[in-house]
Amino acid sequence: MVSTTQPAPSIKVLLVDDNVLFLKHFSRWLESRPCIAVVGQDFSGQEAITLFPQLRPDVVLVDIGMKPMNGFQTVRHFRRAGHSTRIVLMASDPSEASVEEVRLYCDGVVEKDMLCSDLIPLLARLFPGHRLQS
Repeated sequence: MVSTTQPAPSIKVLLVDDNVLFLKHFSRWLESRPCIAVVGQDFSGQEAITLFPQLRPDVVLVDIGMKPMNGFQTVRHFRRAGHSTRIVLMASDPSEASVEEVRLYCDGVVEKDMLCSDLIPLLARLFPGHRLQS
């Protein structure tokens, strides 16, 4: 008998960070992972908010420390607008992440220094139907 199960579609990721070099390299790393498609890279929270409806990502990875609109302001906007997309904050310094803010608005926080080891397991928990490999 031939299996008719279809592989899960790629997880659509929107990256939001004001560091252009980081976006370029991390996007390339993410795209090399099976089941992940980077659908957008935005340099500001405002840009991400504007493009979000067109991109329709499954998950948004947002840098906490962006300026002028920081990561918390950006994710609060997504949540208040009723978006159910998964949101993961990226933090250069773990003390940046307010436990209360994370609990209310986000699906997780990953330290930037640990992204390559911690993000894929987190995404695997958030999207259990996908075959993600570290």
